[in-house]
Amino acid sequence: MRTIIMTGWLAAALYGGGVWAYGGGGGGGSACAEPSFQEANPSGPVAALSEFGFIASDNTDIDTLSIEIGTGKITPIITKRRNGDYEIKASLPQPIAQPGKVRVAVEAKSKEGCWGSLIRFVEVKP
Repeated sequence: MRTIIMTGWLAAALYGGGVWAYGGGGGGGSACAEPSFQEANPSGPVAALSEFGFIASDNTDIDTLSIEIGTGKITPIITKRRNGDYEIKASLPQPIAQPGKVRVAVEAKSKEGCWGSLIRFVEVKP
């Protein structure tokens, strides 16, 4: 009897191991494409930060776009390109000339509903 039980356990371990190795599935939902932000400008040190620009991908939901430079939110100028991407320019009311690093944070949803972000530190040098 003991031999039959041991054989049963051995068979279960050998044949069931392949199933355990695959992890049991899960998810099943489709991937959501985040918006992308490229060509951030300025990309190097500046004497004073007065404007920040970048290109947002065509799947960006422009109504959800948020730009924060330093500690304040900025309302950008948005131009749609021929290829569907968006050219974004954010001008500061007052240039930041104090030496140091200025945080620039961009956030938006894609048209599918996924959030994407870009965080840059622009160095201001005298």
